[in-house]
Amino acid sequence: MAVWRSVLVAALIWFSSSAVAAAAVVPVTGGAVEGAPGRFADVTAYKGIPYAAPPVGDLRWRPPQPVKAWEGVRKGDAYGNSCVQEPRTAATGPAVRTPPRPGARIAASEDCLYLNVWTAANAKPRDKRPVIVWIHGGGFSTGSGSGPTAAGDGLAHKGAVVVSMNYRLNIFGFFAHPELQGEGKGSAGNYGLMDTVAALKWVKANISKFGGDPNNVTIVGCSSGGGSVVLLMASREARGLFHRAIAQAAAYSGSPVDVEPVTKAAAFGADLGVLLKAPTIAKLREMPAAEISRLSSAPRGDAKFPFGPVIDGRFLRADTSTIFAERRQAKVPLIAGCTRDEGATLSVSIPYAEGFVDKRAPISSSLVTPPPGSTGGVVVTAWNKMMERTVHDLARRQRQTGQLAFVYKFVHAPPGTPFAYHCADYIYAMDNLDTAPEGNWTTTDRRLAEQLSRYWLNFARTGDPNGRGLPLWPVYEPGNPFVLVQGETVEAQHYTAIRAR
Repeated sequence: MAVWRSVLVAALIWFSSSAVAAAAVVPVTGGAVEGAPGRFADVTAYKGIPYAAPPVGDLRWRPPQPVKAWEGVRKGDAYGNSCVQEPRTAATGPAVRTPPRPGARIAASEDCLYLNVWTAANAKPRDKRPVIVWIHGGGFSTGSGSGPTAAGDGLAHKGAVVVSMNYRLNIFGFFAHPELQGEGKGSAGNYGLMDTVAALKWVKANISKFGGDPNNVTIVGCSSGGGSVVLLMASREARGLFHRAIAQAAAYSGSPVDVEPVTKAAAFGADLGVLLKAPTIAKLREMPAAEISRLSSAPRGDAKFPFGPVIDGRFLRADTSTIFAERRQAKVPLIAGCTRDEGATLSVSIPYAEGFVDKRAPISSSLVTPPPGSTGGVVVTAWNKMMERTVHDLARRQRQTGQLAFVYKFVHAPPGTPFAYHCADYIYAMDNLDTAPEGNWTTTDRRLAEQLSRYWLNFARTGDPNGRGLPLWPVYEPGNPFVLVQGETVEAQHYTAIRAR
């Protein structure tokens, strides 16, 4: 019986290489995966595919290692574990609608390096469809590539092959320490970013088996996911693994950027180890994940311990401002944009008080520190202006490399809120309205989702979002900047007119 089972598995794998839909079993690095029905009849979902070894035990705070092979066929009908992450605390400030956070109900574990694939290439497996890789946000401390609002069914149904992934977060993804510098020959931290590169390498090696084109990959992310997009553009480690980029509300874009040098982060890590009564990496690797997460996330005094990308000399050789100013970033077409009311959401966790400083903010706090006695409205306005400025700076820098760049501003307030809040646009661009809990979508909402998802797909196909039946989206020109304003109507407007309002 065992022999016949092995023969059957081998036959399914062979047959799937020529017809993805025949048995929905696909051979990938490490073994075989079986798909499950997607939200649309023509879409197959492959969830919970390992792309690297579980970063547990001695692999904690090491670069991602090759995936461990498995026997038989893995079922692709359930997401893998989310990565261990910082618990969310109650927000302060005005009551505003916050963006849906995918993956909230998925179990969290250090064993979390999984990705998901959605494809409708079943009927035409020889298609070389554009690949869209979604990188989730969450301040490098929360979130996952799982959940209905982050699913790839909508764009897959329209013709893309969509991938999402988990990557290590918070202390597990961005911890530096002198001993880790020794292990890394001077480099430490950025493990979460290394995970995204490992996932992109998996895509390059495997995505053609799902009908995707490994030579036409677009990386997309919002918030810290957009920051990851910019950091991948700045890193030599990701060269050749993607060919277009979409950065939504990318706090790490252009200038200024507040990324710690690894030496400073490592000194902080050594101090943290002493506070946790685990002064060596060996001791820290012995601590249970839940305990180290709880202790490292606990407030001490007026701040929490910060964990984020660092200039480590390998993954990131300088701050992104310098890399982009010197035109050393990836030479790829770019879409960059933000929402009208970024600050209404980003500032809800910030005390509206004299001397405001968010010590964990990726952006230099001096940009968003209101004058003494200022109100919350000043903070919100400062955030809005800062995000808008970084978007335009990023587009300007990319145009200087000779690449196409396109800028948008999303001004539509989704149902139930007066705000076009931080990352409100991603559920529209992913064409996922029907997966969200709100449900009270208007004809404007649905029209926007149709238009934005078509822009994204056109861009993924050709590097230009324009296409038949869509309002013209002009190429961004620094001396004459036009922005696509996405609201009750979708139209290009000159940046000076937008700023005047």
